[in-house]
Amino acid sequence: MQTISYEYEGALYVNLTNRCDCSCVFCLRHNGHKGSIYADDLWLEHEPSREEALEDLLARELTKYRELVFCGFGEPMYRTEDIVWLVDELKKRVSGLPPVRINTNGHANLILGQDVTPRLQGRIDTLSISLNGSTPEEYCAVTRPRDGEKAWHAMLDFAGKAKEYVPNVVMTIVDKDQTPEAIERCRRITRDLGVKLRMADGGASPAEFTDRVEAVLPATGRPFLRVAARRHRLLRRVVFQFLQRLPLGVGGEPEAARLIVDLHMSVHESDLVIHGSALLPVSL
Repeated sequence: MQTISYEYEGALYVNLTNRCDCSCVFCLRHNGHKGSIYADDLWLEHEPSREEALEDLLARELTKYRELVFCGFGEPMYRTEDIVWLVDELKKRVSGLPPVRINTNGHANLILGQDVTPRLQGRIDTLSISLNGSTPEEYCAVTRPRDGEKAWHAMLDFAGKAKEYVPNVVMTIVDKDQTPEAIERCRRITRDLGVKLRMADGGASPAEFTDRVEAVLPATGRPFLRVAARRHRLLRRVVFQFLQRLPLGVGGEPEAARLIVDLHMSVHESDLVIHGSALLPVSL
């Protein structure tokens, strides 16, 4: 399967590479999964050429999306020159092209051996950089970058340079399990760089849900979980991660996990029960 583009919450995401210079502790790739909470199978059989990607994108009604996002299963900025070419071609061919965002780890200059931030000017509207820590030690423990602490400093340097060419540069952290001191350090980092900080709601961790399941197993004999989620994105992430950790075989089958997540792509606010391999919506 070759998933070059996929829809999520009104945006169109573009998947150009499997390559990544990090080995983040939370990445689903470590479990042998080809998919994610966003699409069934994002692992590319081959990297699409820029022409293949353009053909895929032009086959869609691009103006209906709120945003065009280069993200996918790998680090998109390995393909910086192809992204630049694609955006230029789309702007020529599509009137009313939606805003363009890149989700990145911020290592592009380090990976490519040159400063590519000027190439983003006039093409990229938003750059979202994963901060993932408030100190080099925290960052490396979570992301496990190929270049160690050098990647931390390269990421910060990239963010500072990018703000000169991209109108909206945002650095993101997940607020789950972050101490007030760590959050304040992240605020200082982004303030000093002159970029924005966005804190994503991490919700309850998969470990917490696994603990709840183990607590009720003696009474039910089957895995059981009730999740209250206000947001579709959080709901699907929690469910998918939970299934990976389930010790009774439910999460051992990638097809089952993907099927369960796909069944609830349209769920925005619900209370869920996972019972065996079935996921049943329950009215609030």
